[in-house]
Amino acid sequence: MWFISCAVCRCVQVFEGVPTMVERKKRMVVPSALRIVRLKPKRNFCRLGDLSSQVGWSHGDLVARLEEKRKTRSSAYYQKKKERTKMQAEAKSFAQTTLPKDQVAFLQQYGHA
Repeated sequence: MWFISCAVCRCVQVFEGVPTMVERKKRMVVPSALRIVRLKPKRNFCRLGDLSSQVGWSHGDLVARLEEKRKTRSSAYYQKKKERTKMQAEAKSFAQTTLPKDQVAFLQQYGHA
């Protein structure tokens, strides 16, 4: 069965930080994979970055700087998104007040109002 584990190892992708291809996708939490759920209270645990730095990996500070940049970009993007959502809601309410009732009913029929 060693050949199956070799095939699985070839499929594994590991990234440092959050890769740009998934940077703006919605993040999810898998409750069944949380450390607090899976490990018993007195069990030891470690973080991959800490373990790697102990054996000679020297890019931890670079990853931290890149993560800080990503967080600032993400924050700016989120602020723009909130502003855009607010403007859309205002435009929608303005359109509902100015349109005739029959047109509003027609739009509501298709889920647009």
